[in-house]
This record gives sequence, C-alpha cells and structure tokens, in this order.
Amino acid sequence: VDDTVGKVVRALKASGQYENTLIVMTSDHGDFGSKYGILGKSWCMDDVLVRIPLFVSHPAHRGTGRRSQALVENVDILPTLLETAGLAIPNKTQGKSLLPIVSNKAEHIKDAVFSFHSSEDSSDRLNLSMVRQGRWKLVQTDTGEDQLYNLETDPHEWTNRINDPACREQRDALRLEL
Repeated sequence: VDDTVGKVVRALKASGQYENTLIVMTSDHGDFGSKYGILGKSWCMDDVLVRIPLFVSHPAHRGTGRRSQALVENVDILPTLLETAGLAIPNKTQGKSLLPIVSNKAEHIKDAVFSFHSSEDSSDRLNLSMVRQGRWKLVQTDTGEDQLYNLETDPHEWTNRINDPACREQRDALRLEL
C-alpha cells in the first residue's frame, strides 16, 4: 500500500497537480489480520473490523503528520470532496465534511458513528447494528445477544457489559441513539 500511494504521489508531483489534489485513502472494512489468532473476515462488529484506515492529505494542510482519534465514517468522504472542490453539499447528504478535522479547526465532527450488516438471506433485516459514542460501543444483534463494551478499559472487547447494572445508563442511551 505504501508503495502504491508513493507512486500516486510521485505521479501527481510529476504532472504538477500535487499541490492541487486532495488525497483520500480508505477501505471498506478491516480483517482480523491474526488478531485473536484469526486470519480473514467475519460478520461481527469488533473494532478491528469496523475501525478502518482513513488517510486524508489536503494540499493546504500537508506535512503536519497529524493523527486524529475523531469518530468518522465513510459517508464523510463525499462532503469532504465536495467542500474541497468548492461545491455545495446537498441537504440530504448523510456525512459531514472532514475538513474541520484536517485543518485542525475541530477535534471532532460528530458524537457517534454507526455500522450495520444484513446478510443476503436476511430478507433485508439487519443482522447487526452498532453505535459507538465516546468510549462506549453497543452492538445489537438479531439473536438478542446484544453487546456493550467500554473500549477505554476493555479495548479488546472481552467483557460484555450489556447486563451490568452499573452500565444501564450507557446501554439505554446507546440503544436510544441507535
């Protein structure tokens, strides 16, 4: 991936377009990459699968090497491209432009992010729905085996706190958000 991105950057520089080009690199979803001893993909909402790479290099803000922990989604790429091009963002657009984060004008652009999955045989019913807000993540399943994790204290998502009375407030708030 690094070599390919380097080829793109070199081609942009050679063509004189590097200083006029927004570069965005991402993927659809992650894979386990040997996490938990598993290779491949799965239909679950573990952070290792839903936290995907996103790289944004804006001509006016290059060279900072800034890393952000902001919650963002793939739907935020379209409004980012439109705003960079000076075009209006349609009212029905679901995402929010990433430029406030890229330009260091904001630490975050949204309070929660969502992921959903439905399988081909699910009759368009959601098998999994996930909301992440701050350090908390809720996963609702079509089997009723919901999951709640505090990613700050349990980054590997080993302790499901869905039935923990001390987490009732977070669980209920996330269910409402979802």
